[in-house]
This record gives sequence, C-alpha cells and structure tokens, in this order.
Amino acid sequence: MALDKRVLHRATGPTHRVNIGGGSWYVRGWQNVDYYAPAPYVDVRLDLRDLPTLPYPDGSCEVIFCSHVLEHVPDVAVRHALAEMARLLTPDGTVRIVVPDLEAALAAYRAGDEEFFDRGGVRCVGPTIEAKLVNFCASY
Repeated sequence: MALDKRVLHRATGPTHRVNIGGGSWYVRGWQNVDYYAPAPYVDVRLDLRDLPTLPYPDGSCEVIFCSHVLEHVPDVAVRHALAEMARLLTPDGTVRIVVPDLEAALAAYRAGDEEFFDRGGVRCVGPTIEAKLVNFCASY
C-alpha cells in the first residue's frame, strides 16, 4: 500500500507551530505553551486562567494545537484563548482543538455502557458507572 504523501501544513515564511497545553508532548519545530509541564518541555510557561497575551506576533502561527486543555479553564478564559488563537493565525492557518465528547459519555452512561469508559485514551476507573463518568470528565 502506498503512503499518503499529502502535506497538511506548509510554512510560507517565518511562522510558528504552537501546542497550547502540550504537557510533556514535545516535537522539534513546535513551541510548547504550558503551565504544569516540567521545564524541559516548556518553551512558554503561562496559565490560560490569567487571560494572558500569547507571546507571538499577529498572524505568525501556521498551526495551533490545543488538546484537552480548554475544558479545564473557566469560560471567560476559553473565550480569551480562542481570541488569542485567532489573532495569531496566518490567513491560511489551522487551529485544531480537542475536547472530551461529553455527549458520547452521557449517552454511554444513560445506556449503562460501562465498556465505553474502559476503552480509548484514558482509562476511567471507578467502582460504578457514575464514578467512571466523573473520572472521564476529570481525567480529560
């Protein structure tokens, strides 16, 4: 089988790739913005709850990735972070935001589908399906 050769993102100049809340995920060529991660993994240490201005020029980011972060900050901080991401993007830039699928978790809970909470990226432990639902929300 041939490999897919598509290029999803190609830099058009002095742009940045930024991972907001990347934790210990660190990839060369990316800037990692995080509050809690250990120092070796953080390029910019800041707390989104403080409504910070991200330290990049307007229109300087070709890709912004933010996975399982926004569900941990208040709504006002989410709105501010989204505005900051929009400010930073190049005209053809991409923002990829990942948050837990609470609708799917609630559907599984209502259906009594405990197995839903045992598969996927986070193992949701607990003695009851209610505990697993809480763990699903808190773990992400």
